[in-house]
This record gives sequence, C-alpha cells and structure tokens, in this order.
Amino acid sequence: MLEQLQAALDNGNHQEAQVLIGAISDQQDSPHAQISLVNICLKQGFFDLGVRCFAKAANLESVALQAIALAQEPAMQQNTELAIAFLHSAHIAQPKNLAILVSLADMLLASNQSDKVEVILREALTTLPHAEIVARLAEAYFRQGKFHDAKACAVLGLEMSSNNPQSHINLAVIEKSLNNLPQSARQFSHALELAPDNFFAHINLAHLSLMSGEFALGWSENEWRWRDPVCNREQFPLPLWQREQEPTHHLLLWADQGLGDQIMFLSLYQRLHCQVTVKVDPRLHPLLPAGMQVLTQSYDGDYTEFDSQISLGSLPSHFITSFEDFSPVPSYLQPPATDGAAPQAEPGSQYTKRMGFSWRGGRYGTGGGHRSLDMDVWSLLKTAPEVQWVNLQYDSTETERAWLQEQGIETPEFDLKNDLVASAQLLTELDGYIGVDNSTLHLAAALGVNATLLLPTVADWRWFTEIKHCYWYKTVTLNRALPVNLAEAEDSARFMAIINGCIEAL
Repeated sequence: MLEQLQAALDNGNHQEAQVLIGAISDQQDSPHAQISLVNICLKQGFFDLGVRCFAKAANLESVALQAIALAQEPAMQQNTELAIAFLHSAHIAQPKNLAILVSLADMLLASNQSDKVEVILREALTTLPHAEIVARLAEAYFRQGKFHDAKACAVLGLEMSSNNPQSHINLAVIEKSLNNLPQSARQFSHALELAPDNFFAHINLAHLSLMSGEFALGWSENEWRWRDPVCNREQFPLPLWQREQEPTHHLLLWADQGLGDQIMFLSLYQRLHCQVTVKVDPRLHPLLPAGMQVLTQSYDGDYTEFDSQISLGSLPSHFITSFEDFSPVPSYLQPPATDGAAPQAEPGSQYTKRMGFSWRGGRYGTGGGHRSLDMDVWSLLKTAPEVQWVNLQYDSTETERAWLQEQGIETPEFDLKNDLVASAQLLTELDGYIGVDNSTLHLAAALGVNATLLLPTVADWRWFTEIKHCYWYKTVTLNRALPVNLAEAEDSARFMAIINGCIEAL
C-alpha cells in the first residue's frame, strides 16, 4: 500500500493518495507512523486528513506536545485555523496537559475567538485549576466585554499567584475598564513593586495617569513606550530639545508612533517659536501647513543643520501640564487647493446633507476590540433618509462594501488608507463625520470637520474622562455610546438619537 501511495503522489493523483493515506492510518497503531502520514499530508496540502492522523497519534503525550511546535511553524502562522485544529486535537487527547491548553487558548485569543476560549477553559478548570488558565479565562471574558466576570477571574488569579506581577496587571486593566481608576492605579503600583522594570505596568500606569490629569507622572511614565516594538525610536546625532525657543534654533521634530498620534501631536506645532523641520509619515506631507519644513525619506545629510531633536510623543510634556494648558485651534491641516467646486446635492435630490462614517479602529493592543462597532449598527443610518452617507472606513472589506451598497451607502473609489490628500479633500466637502477612535477621526478633526467621536465609557487616555468635551480638537464632540447591541431596543434607540443629534447639530 505504501508503494501505491508513492505512485499516486508521484503522478499527482491527490484523490487516490488521500484515500490511501486514510486506509494506512486506519491500519496503523504506531504514533510515529501516524506522524509520518501527518508530514506527508502537510506537504501535500491535505490539511483535514493531517489533523485526523495526528488525532490518532496524540494519545501519546510526547506526540501531542508536538502540536505546540507545529503551531509555531511559519506555514501555520499563515493558517491559524489549521494550527488551532492541531492544538485542539492534542487537547482532546491530553486534556490535563497545561502547556497544550495554554497554547490553544492563546491561539484562539489571537484569532479573536474569545467565546470558544471561555467554553474550553471553563470546562478545563473543573479538573485543572491553575492560575494560567484563570488568567486566560479572565482575558476571554474581558475581550467579550464581560468585565465583572473578568474581574472575578482576575481576583481568583491573584489569590492563586499573588507574587506574579502579571496577575496584578490583569486586575488593574479590568478595574480601569470598570472605571475604578484608583483601584487600577494601586494594582499597577503593586505590579511595579514586584517587577520595577515591567513595561506593561509602566505604560498602563502612564495612560491611567494621563487620563486622570496627572500629567507630570503620565508623561514621565510614557517614556517607557520606547520598549514597545511598534514604537519607532530613531537615533539622531543631536541633543534632546529642552524647550529652546530662540528663532534661530533649528529643531528636528520626528514621528515615533502611528498616524493618529502624529496628527494629534502636530497640533502642538503652533507653540514652537523656533525653526522646525518635521519628519512624519509621507502621506501627511501634502497636508502640512504652508511653510512647514519637511525632512523626506531620501535625506542623506549629516544633521549638522539642526541644533536639537525631539519625538512628537515626547513634545506634550513640555506644554501640557494641566487641562488648562489645552488650547485647540479649529484646524491645522489643509488639503491642496483644487480647481473644482465641492460637490453639491443635485437639484431634486432627496439628500440635503453628506456625512462620512467609520466603525473600526486600532489593533487589540491599542484597545481596538472595545473601540469598534459591529457593521450591522449602520443599518440604522436609513433612519436619516435626508443624509447621503459615505463610507470612510479605510480597511473595509469587499463584503462590507457590498453590504453598504445594498443600504444605499457609497464608498469612494480611491485608497482611503494611503491617499490622504483625496481623503482630506472629501472630508472637507462633507457636512460632518461620525466614527470611532481611528486615524480618520484624527484627520477629520485636524481639518476642522464637525465630528462626533463614538467611545466606550472608559476610553483611551487621549479622550480623558469628560463626557462630551474634547481637549485635543475644537470641532470634535465625544459621545460615550459604545458598545451598541441592536438586539437591545434601548441601545438602538440611543444610537438613533446620537445620529439624529449629529445631523441636527450641523
């Protein structure tokens, strides 16, 4: 039968090869023989069959543990569902193996399958009560917005592992989401007592302090962001700027974080009274104020024309020491002038206004899960038939765009993510914008567009704790309306009231 299998593989007869592999697997008791078949299946792309062969071998614990290594293979990183299938087979065969269970939970969490993690871990806790499992169950509850259940797990985890700084951090993050800010601060402090160099405790304490208006501590702790791999720390042969404001002083101001933060912190540019050159995302270059000098990616000089440097993320510590220090301007970015007039509603059109909207923002590490809206919420836009709605979600999928088209909502044909000039021109032509915390909101705000920002009750530090007032942008109104569940009549009515309020305010 092995010779037949080899011949089928050599001839490219995949159907026959899979039948033969299945028959050989059924005849074999040896786990190692099954693993050989698994390797053939993975090489040939017979993934479901490979999982089936692996399940027969996973009764041997040493074999089951190979699922952890398999899940880390580069090919598996491109096929997370396959990796999960192998890990799940290993867990079924070895339900009391902590390493397999934790790997499965982590893979499911990374794939945004928190509901499945909840089911698996709740069952596992009955026979395997362990702090690692409790911590991941707390994470699963947290990602689903079940904050009180998450807190109960985090408290239990802390009792099981009180000397683990991560246990304190887990509870602190949940307390923050429940708006228990003093309790959250205490837990971050406990974590730092146990691990003074813990990045996650420092950066979360920074955000909590800033949110609470403790700016001196917040900006100081925020310097720990340099430990974050997504933070861009450039090395320049220049001293750090110390608020030198002489007109002849030449400062290099450079971007260290994402597009939204670059836009937000550029609002402080007006407070610099020395010569400034900025190094920011090239997509922003055409939108910068006239006269602002830009350092391009092609620069190959030795930086001797500059006297000092500072990152945009460190600039606020020199100007924002209390809420009274905020002084937003109506706009500070501007699209290039165009020859054509802004589009107007056609005579006889049912539309009297045009508004843009978006619903998704951030990765999970920046709170993306809690600051986004489900697509079906936008079906309520039909309650405002006088408005022509424009989809400004920069990463909307083909399926999402098709659904929106069925709702009568247009999507621009240009690249919303990379063509910021076209995005800016469109935004300035609209009557208003409503959306979640993402870079499009920052762009609209910096352009002076009337915007409503939809937030959870406890949002990112940038929006502090005010109910409506936005400190960074003059034309933005905050609305702490998330999450929205259309299955709840009260939520639907509340969201419709928000939409109508935005329209009436224009």
